[in-house]
Amino acid sequence: MSNSKGASSTSVNNYLGGDANDRTSSRFYTDNVLTITPSNGYAISSVLFTATTAGYATALANSAWTNATATASSTTVTVTPTDGKVAISAVIGGTCGFTNVIVYYEQIPPVDVIIYSAGWATAYLPFQAAMPTGVTAYIINGTTGENGLTLTEITGDIPANTGVLLKGAAGTVTFTPSSGTAADVSDNMLVGTADASGKTFNETGMKYYILANDPDKYGLGFYFQTAGGSSVTCAQYKAVLAVPAGSSSAIGFRLDGATMIDAVQAAAKDAVIYDLTGRRVENPARGIYNVNGKKVLMK
Repeated sequence: MSNSKGASSTSVNNYLGGDANDRTSSRFYTDNVLTITPSNGYAISSVLFTATTAGYATALANSAWTNATATASSTTVTVTPTDGKVAISAVIGGTCGFTNVIVYYEQIPPVDVIIYSAGWATAYLPFQAAMPTGVTAYIINGTTGENGLTLTEITGDIPANTGVLLKGAAGTVTFTPSSGTAADVSDNMLVGTADASGKTFNETGMKYYILANDPDKYGLGFYFQTAGGSSVTCAQYKAVLAVPAGSSSAIGFRLDGATMIDAVQAAAKDAVIYDLTGRRVENPARGIYNVNGKKVLMK
């Protein structure tokens, strides 16, 4: 078997066909397992097998493939990964002999993330990545009612397709593929996308918040992007916060630990406040009020 230059390694259970001294092909038998694993930093784009007969090619193509599809044309079998960044495998369905296999690969490009001047950013990477020097990553795995977010620092690599909150010096940080130990990201409330066109999140029963900076009012935090947080548009390689609608009444969360409810209430201290019947209120208790023409929940 041969691989293209820099190609992914192969790990297979294979047998020389017939007498080892006479045969020049390798064979798989029923229930043998073939696995092809991409090298660190690369993705498999396709795999080409050359079988000794058309029947062997058909048997190989009709095997039970995981994370890939296979088609036979004469003695050639073309295997196309569903996700080239992870291993592909097959449980062989019948005897098949082949003379060559070529693994075609492509290098996974790094991803640059800009950390804002306030020292925070979100990221969502299509590959497992090591933590750049000077950067700390967190998942958000809870809200504490109206009082804030539960941030949990992660140790180890950032898993692929995982939203994270980053803290570090302002500037651009570069993430590259890694094969180290992935961090535990259980119950993470950050979702995101690696699609170039971005993604809109609007699941019923969820509130969505986007990381943004409002230096004149509330500072850096997670804000509603649409009224009531019913939807949010997430850019490529970014993450947004998805909170079950019944778990918090906050209209936003500042990264200094306060919520937007706190911020709005503080800003409203010197404002003219009315209850929902139109009566002016000097010392509002907990409830919903009209402040400067906007409905505000007071704690």
